[in-house]
Amino acid sequence: MEENGTYRWSAPKPKKQPDLKKIKRTALLTVLFAIVIVFGLTCYYTVDDKQQAVVTTFGKVTDITDAGVHLKLPFGIQQVEKVDVNVYQKITLGYNPVGSGYTVDDRESAMITGDYNIVNVDFFVEYKISDPVQYLYSSNDPENILRNLVQSQVRNVVGSSTVDSVLTDGKENIQMQVRTLVTDILSQYDIGLSLVDVKIQDAEPPTQEVIEAFKNVETAKQQAETVINDAKAYKNAQLPQAQAKADKLIQNAQYLKENDGRETDTAHGIGAMFAYEGKLCALNPLNGLVFSIEVKDGQAVYTDIATIKDTSLLFHEEDDWRYCITPSGLAVAGDTLVYLAEDWTEQGQDNRLLIIGLKDGAVRRGKSKFVQCVTSYKDGKALLLSRDDENAWDEKTQKVKPFTLSLYDPAADTEEPVGEMDGNVSRAVYSEKLDALVHVENCRIMAKKLSGESVQVGYIPM
Repeated sequence: MEENGTYRWSAPKPKKQPDLKKIKRTALLTVLFAIVIVFGLTCYYTVDDKQQAVVTTFGKVTDITDAGVHLKLPFGIQQVEKVDVNVYQKITLGYNPVGSGYTVDDRESAMITGDYNIVNVDFFVEYKISDPVQYLYSSNDPENILRNLVQSQVRNVVGSSTVDSVLTDGKENIQMQVRTLVTDILSQYDIGLSLVDVKIQDAEPPTQEVIEAFKNVETAKQQAETVINDAKAYKNAQLPQAQAKADKLIQNAQYLKENDGRETDTAHGIGAMFAYEGKLCALNPLNGLVFSIEVKDGQAVYTDIATIKDTSLLFHEEDDWRYCITPSGLAVAGDTLVYLAEDWTEQGQDNRLLIIGLKDGAVRRGKSKFVQCVTSYKDGKALLLSRDDENAWDEKTQKVKPFTLSLYDPAADTEEPVGEMDGNVSRAVYSEKLDALVHVENCRIMAKKLSGESVQVGYIPM
């Protein structure tokens, strides 16, 4: 508006045109800058000292690198997977750590032992990655495979062990077996994991009542050790007396051997020797004479006790030849001599148990079969160990069946099973002091209670 009150119109200024070249240059620089940044960020990677890196080119493994800074092709051409190979990792079975405590998982810890008892066993497993390529690409979940494998082998080993060994002194052996089995199977699976260690964290019965029962077992073991110590003390006290008696018997036997018992008296030939009424006695199977033997003034003195009425059971007769069956075991039960004779026929081994009266000379064959050891007991009875060796192998347990331990009454010709005994026992002697059957097993002197376990009471030095 002018000063005179009129308006003046002026044409608008033309718009400035954009500089296309400048825009293109700016855009190009931006793109180049972005490419440089992406290239810089994707052309290298860093691996720390606990790791290894698996490099893949278009999805195929082309390299494995150790700790340090490394280059790779950018823009996703090469991919890198870092794996903690120098780190010990763990798996827990039967419990789950929570903070400073833990929660129990009964589904994993409850197991059945080989003697059909239930126990709760917690395991701690250490492992590490041994092959990063197999770990990444051979399976979807290698840790879960390892967990299931360990749990399977743990149940396998515990299932073949006794509840006593699981809860007490067999843990080391169980850990070793599990470690060996898992390591062997892992080498076949090729999942890139290696087992470092397997440990039993805890093993206990499932109920408080059973826990108390096993405490009682431990108390019984301690009492057994006390009995063993008492037995050793008794052995040390009685050994000199027993040695003196043995020396005397040896001297008598040596004299009889040198003179063959027939130098001055042909009727008293020696066939079997035994102790009866505190004297050394013998049986001549040729004439059935039973007599005692003493050495006086360097000469054997014989005292007749009885004469066997029928000696035919002491001999084996076949066709035109005949021989005496020597005893493999003798036992005096009251006034009866239990005579175990091992013979062989066309049908196999024939163990004869003969009952000989030491007062009247009567002899008969007992009904007991498969007897392999006989020893004197008390109250006019004997102890028998019996086993049918032709059928001794147990296919179910894959072990030799134990001997049957029986209390034998020769007067009634009856036997009462009172227990079992494992091992290879050819000779055994009943000790009234220990109230046990004493025998030698692998240089160990064992004492077997008639209705209990065998305990070691000594050893024979090699």
